[in-house]
Amino acid sequence: MIGGGRMKQTKLVRYLTAFLIVLSLVLTTGTFAYWVGNVEGTDSKVEDTLTIGSGKTVTTQLTIDQNDISDYGQLVPSKQINNSINLAVDMIPLNYSLKWFEEQSTSQIYGEEIYGIIKTSIRYEIIPINESDVLDYLEYSNIYNLVNIEENENNQKEITLNDDTPKNLQYVITLAEPSNQSEYQIIKNAVINFYFTFEIVLNDYDLDLNFVEMSQTDLDRVSIQALNQNWTTDKEQPLDNYRGEERIFFPISRNDYTVTVQANLSEINSSGGYGIMFDTVFEADDPNKDSGYIFQFDRGFADGEMIVRPRSWGGEFNPIFTINHSEGNLFPSEKDNPEWWTEIHEITINVTTIKDSTREATFYLDGTLLGSIQYEFEASDQQLYVGLRGWGWTTTNFYSLNVR
Repeated sequence: MIGGGRMKQTKLVRYLTAFLIVLSLVLTTGTFAYWVGNVEGTDSKVEDTLTIGSGKTVTTQLTIDQNDISDYGQLVPSKQINNSINLAVDMIPLNYSLKWFEEQSTSQIYGEEIYGIIKTSIRYEIIPINESDVLDYLEYSNIYNLVNIEENENNQKEITLNDDTPKNLQYVITLAEPSNQSEYQIIKNAVINFYFTFEIVLNDYDLDLNFVEMSQTDLDRVSIQALNQNWTTDKEQPLDNYRGEERIFFPISRNDYTVTVQANLSEINSSGGYGIMFDTVFEADDPNKDSGYIFQFDRGFADGEMIVRPRSWGGEFNPIFTINHSEGNLFPSEKDNPEWWTEIHEITINVTTIKDSTREATFYLDGTLLGSIQYEFEASDQQLYVGLRGWGWTTTNFYSLNVR
């Protein structure tokens, strides 16, 4: 189901204890081409207990050590594959399989299916041969930059508790070509330890909309459009507004929330922008008469600004928050870098209640803090909405919207 439509559990005790099992680490053979190296054996099964919410994780280690030749072979820098022995490869593919199980002896789960988000963090350390100290990350950043770890873009992010079918996560390790003899001497004699850490966090989305995977029927089921508006989507296509002043709204069920949107403007050197509405209510239950606030990604305002305006009965008022392209070098002007304004960007708005009817909204652009505002708004006993708006002669492509 779409838009927070997963059946919520009827009861969930605060702490959820479950096993996260890492299975079947598969390594293909690899080689260091013109120097000797190898992948040392790694545990094929790692089993540990995760307590969701406590930050506990499961970690498995992989080691490349040129002094310990094994059946895994040797790894080669990508540009040296043709200068290497017959068994040389220029990548090491890794395949982890994850299962997430409830601890049956002390069950704390009641109700419907429980979903979680797989969070993976990867770090590695380089240790020169015959030494015990790890190379300093800052001093030897050029050496660390020779190592590349790429995650498969199709890796699954969501996992279901007690699902016996494992979730497969794939990665590829490669090496770049050293730029000089000094770098070569360090990396060819080094031990490289990789640490893959897996964590499950509860999927607590109020809305989780991937517009590229939605049909028009799906969109109509979870949204409310203002009169005579034209918002379209189809599978493998983003959500598009036709042009002009168009609005679409999505009801939410919580008062304090974080809304995140990924979008881009479709044409370069054109007017227009897009907006994300928050703390929105309908006056007289009419979606054409929305009141609330809107964050605007506006390349046409003073050569590029991020703006927040109040809205009332379908109209907008003067900005109460602005950041110009010249402030803090957070983003370029439309004149200097028009391409940037058509790239996909992520806007995040965190809305919280400070005290009584005092609210605070904090704004982020691509993970960078822009600032915050405080305002008076009574959120209780009202149906709240978040929404999207376009304007000008440029279509906006919206790829995702989630609220949690």
